[in-house]
Amino acid sequence: MKEKLAKLLKRIEELAFKADLSAEEAKELQVAMIEKQKLETQIEAQEASTAARTAELDAAVAERVAAQTAELQATHEAEITRLNDEHAAAIVAAGVRNAPLTQGSGGENRALQIKVSSPYDRLGDFDLCMRYEMLKSYGHQPSLEMWRALAERAVKLSQTEDIVRMENGREVKASAIDWSYMDPGQMKYWKPEDDDDSKLFGVKADVRDGGEDPVSLRGYRQLHQIAVKANELIYSTQGSYGDEWVPTLWNNILWRTIRLNAAVLPLFDSFDMPSQPYEYPAESSDPTFYLVGETTAESQLVIDAGPYFDSKMGTRKVTFTALKMGALSYWSEEMEEDSIIAAEPQFRDQYSLTFAHTLDYILINGDKTTGATTNINYEGTSPSGSERYLVLDGLRHEPMVTTTTDKRDGATLTIDDFAATQALMGTAGKYGVNPNDLVFIADTGVYHKAKVLGEVLTVDKFGPMATVLTGQLAAVFGVPLIVSEDYPLTDATGHIDDTAGDNVKGSFLCVNKRGFKLGWKRRPRVRVFGFPGADARAIIASCRLAFMPMTAGMAALSYNVTV
Repeated sequence: MKEKLAKLLKRIEELAFKADLSAEEAKELQVAMIEKQKLETQIEAQEASTAARTAELDAAVAERVAAQTAELQATHEAEITRLNDEHAAAIVAAGVRNAPLTQGSGGENRALQIKVSSPYDRLGDFDLCMRYEMLKSYGHQPSLEMWRALAERAVKLSQTEDIVRMENGREVKASAIDWSYMDPGQMKYWKPEDDDDSKLFGVKADVRDGGEDPVSLRGYRQLHQIAVKANELIYSTQGSYGDEWVPTLWNNILWRTIRLNAAVLPLFDSFDMPSQPYEYPAESSDPTFYLVGETTAESQLVIDAGPYFDSKMGTRKVTFTALKMGALSYWSEEMEEDSIIAAEPQFRDQYSLTFAHTLDYILINGDKTTGATTNINYEGTSPSGSERYLVLDGLRHEPMVTTTTDKRDGATLTIDDFAATQALMGTAGKYGVNPNDLVFIADTGVYHKAKVLGEVLTVDKFGPMATVLTGQLAAVFGVPLIVSEDYPLTDATGHIDDTAGDNVKGSFLCVNKRGFKLGWKRRPRVRVFGFPGADARAIIASCRLAFMPMTAGMAALSYNVTV
C-alpha cells in the first residue's frame, strides 16, 4: 500500500509542476488527489491497529515475565535460606561455635585459633584460582589441600563487603562473594543422615568431582565441610601457641618504590596492525579553488572546456613498521618457596608496572638512530643495538631530529615559554591552537619551576586554582600539563649525555595528540611459565609496536631550561 502511495505521489508531483495541463491531465490530477487521501487514511488506520496489537502483546509478555520472575525469585530465596540453615548446622556440628576459650598473650579471652599450613598459603587469590582453572582445563581433580585453601578464601570473601557505588553521599556495599552463585541448581542438598554415598539422591557412589563448574552436589558438600575446618593446628603468629618461637627478621609486606602514574601512553589513539608493515592512508595536498565565470557558450558544456579550472587532491600514506621490545627473568622454585612474600604475584605486578613506564619512556625519548653523536639518548656513546630507546622514534625525536625548526632554547623558564612552544607547531603555529588537541609534557624539574611562576602562584593572578592553594599545576593556557618521571633531564643541547653529571637541564614538549598514532602488532603481555626438569620458573614480557606522526609540526620542544 505504501509503494502504491509513493508512485501516486510521484505522479501528482509531475502533474503539479507541469506548466500547461490538458483537460485530461487536470482530471487525472483531481482523481489522484482523492485517491491519495484514501490511501493515507487506510495506512493510518492500519498503523494504529498494528500499534494497538503490539501494545497488547507487550503487556501480555510483561505480565507473564513478571509472574515467572516472582515465582523463580521465591523458589531461589527459599533454597538459599535452607542452604544457609544447613551450613549453620554444619558449623555447630563441627564445634567451631563451642570452641573452648583460652587466655591470650594480652590477657583477653578468645576462641582457640588453629590453622593448616600449606604451600597454597603463599599464593594470592588470583594465583590460586588460576592454578585451579589450569587443573580443571586438563581434567584433573584438585588435591584436598587446594580444596581447603579455596574454601578458606571463599569463606573469607563471603564475610567481606566491597563498596560497589556511592548513593546520596553514602557507601553502598555488597558481599565480595555470593554463595547463591555456588548453588548446585536442581540437585538436592546432602543431609547429615545421608551417610551412605549411594543415598545422595541419585548420585552414584563412584562419582567423584572433576573440578567442573557449576559446583556439583558432592563438591558443594565438600566445600561446606572443609570451610568449617579453618583452624586445626598451632600456627606461627598465635600468642602462646607458636608466635614466641618464630623470630621477626623480615616483614612480609613489600615496601614499593614510589612511582608516578604512567600517563603518556593513554594520550594517543592506538590500533591493531593487521600486517607488518602496515600502511595508514593520510590526507595530503588540498584541491585549489578558483574564480569561475558563468557558462555562456555551448562549447563550454564539455567539462574540460567549461569555466572551471581543474585541480588535484594529493594522497599519501604513513607506514608503520613494528619492532619488538621485551624482558625476561628467571628464579628457582626454592626461592619462591622460601621467600617471605609471595614471589610470583610480586614479579608479575612489578613487570606490568615497569612495562607501562618503559612504554612511556620510549614514547618520549625513543630514537632509532644508531650514531654515537646523533642519537638524542646518551650522546657520545654508540648504542649497542639492544637499547630500549631504539624501538621507535618518540616525541622528542620529532623537534630534535626530524624538524629542528620546532625546537627552541628555553633558558630561564617564564610563562611565555609555553606560548612560544605552541607557536612552533606547524606554519604560524596552526597545530598548536586548539587546547583540546594539545598537551604539555614536562620533566619533574620543569614542573616544579612552572608551579611557582608568578602568573599561576597567587590567588589574585590564578584564582582558586592558584598553586599556592592547590599545590599542583593542572594546565597552562588551557592546555593540560602532564609531568612524567620517565622524562629525564638533559644537557644544554637537549640530548641525554652519557656523562650523568652533564644532565642538569630541563625541557618540555607541546604535543598535538591527534597528530600521532600508535600501532600494535602485539599488545603488551606478561607470561609466567615453569621448567619442571630444572625446578625453575620464568617471567617474560613483550610487545610489538610502531609510533608515527601524521606530519611535521605535531610536537614542539623547549630545552636547556634552568631547573
